[in-house]
Amino acid sequence: MTTASRLVFVPSANIFEAPNSWFSRIALSQGATVGELLAMLRMKARDADFAFLSQETQEAAMALGIDLRDLKVACRVFHNFLRAGLEPRRFLLYEGQRPSYRFCPHCLKARSEPYFPVHWRFACWRVCPLHRCVMCDSCESCGMRVSLPRSMIHAGPKGEGVAYLSKCLTCGTSLAAIKTTPVDSFPGVVLAAWERELASNGRAVLAALYTGFVYVSADGPSRPLRKLAELERRGVIPNNPRFLAPERLIERFVTAEAIQASS
Repeated sequence: MTTASRLVFVPSANIFEAPNSWFSRIALSQGATVGELLAMLRMKARDADFAFLSQETQEAAMALGIDLRDLKVACRVFHNFLRAGLEPRRFLLYEGQRPSYRFCPHCLKARSEPYFPVHWRFACWRVCPLHRCVMCDSCESCGMRVSLPRSMIHAGPKGEGVAYLSKCLTCGTSLAAIKTTPVDSFPGVVLAAWERELASNGRAVLAALYTGFVYVSADGPSRPLRKLAELERRGVIPNNPRFLAPERLIERFVTAEAIQASS
């Protein structure tokens, strides 16, 4: 890769894709590391989910034949996030200093080209609304969380590369094969009513960041985005990592199954 080149065979971005996910896939398509790609994009910030918004990066991307405007949802969500003055460490997922993501195994399995959408980066996104399951926090085999962007060309247990983001970039195990905890089984046991209501607020947060307005109640007036910080401090946004902890949910699910089997 050279700074004079226009990239070819760049994979298309999904409208909901997180920048860190797309940059990982672009780098692989060019047989390059993420570091090489981000250098060509003139990214100065550590977190590419935000850095792609800079004018310098936008211009560098266009020169390479990459149109970052394809990340339509991420553009709006992260622009509004910055405009609202929200604290990244309170609303977004990190593994140390690296951006991190939860994931839905069913979503990864259903996609011909697996990717990580922008909402999987948010701490409040706890339940997949499509498959009605609790989002997974880490690989079931090695226990590692998904951190992106990452050089897929050198990923995997032996550094020989991983072809798809549906594979764990550390051990190579399929993330799409992980058994999930369904939220609609054993109502009131696996998830209490108040937990369901709190979990639903995660989708409301992403809706607010996309539209630019906050609605505290369905029939109430719209509020400015900075209202999200107040709601988070009041505990009505499910950002706490202990909320819906996988080990607790699995224990509840196994107990409910045992009770049903014995009745």
